[in-house]
Amino acid sequence: MRNVGRTRLLLWSAPVVVLVLLIVAKLTSMALAGGSAVEDYQRRDVEALRDDVSTMQVLDVVDPYSTAFAAGSLAVLEGRLEDAEEHFATAVAHDATCPALTNLALVAETRGDQFVGVGDGPGALGRYRSALATVTGGPARCFAEPDEPDAERRDVLTGSAQRLNGKIALLERPLPPPPPPAAPPPPPPGGAPPPTAGSNRDTDDQERILLPGDPLDQLRQLLEDAAATRGAP
Repeated sequence: MRNVGRTRLLLWSAPVVVLVLLIVAKLTSMALAGGSAVEDYQRRDVEALRDDVSTMQVLDVVDPYSTAFAAGSLAVLEGRLEDAEEHFATAVAHDATCPALTNLALVAETRGDQFVGVGDGPGALGRYRSALATVTGGPARCFAEPDEPDAERRDVLTGSAQRLNGKIALLERPLPPPPPPAAPPPPPPGGAPPPTAGSNRDTDDQERILLPGDPLDQLRQLLEDAAATRGAP
């Protein structure tokens, strides 16, 4: 009877042991993939990071935060900023860590800059406001007082609120009124042919210089100047 009871116990416990082993294997695979994802991102190895993200997505139930964060990092490297913003927002929803919050804000701001580049003012405003909400709603240690060893990135983070407020204020500024109509040119002297339309190049150039700038154009110029100062291509 004792052997029968032991056999039954082994039969009943076998599925539990298998389940525990599967969970341990899943956690181990997730940890390995997550560690590889960090290293692959630092090396900017897109192919390897893509494999890491695929592995983590299979095991997503174990650590959805890390999966979303890694997917956002991959999307940034691949230039898919809209997807990156969605992934980082998902990561923040699971765990509002400083890395997830700062990446979410910076990606949203960069998307706003891209909208400025194509002349989409409303699109830019939407992303800038979203980025500002992330900055102002996050802990001070993430933006105002970041624990960031890289000086350049630290300056970017500490200046986030002021920079975003400036961009938003510039785009929210009302458009300037159109310039008054130009006075008609004086009549030509006797015998001289009348000037053809658009022939007065000096007047055209002067009007082009004196026209008040559109806020979107001004912000685009500011971004281009900043990129040139940083040595961006």
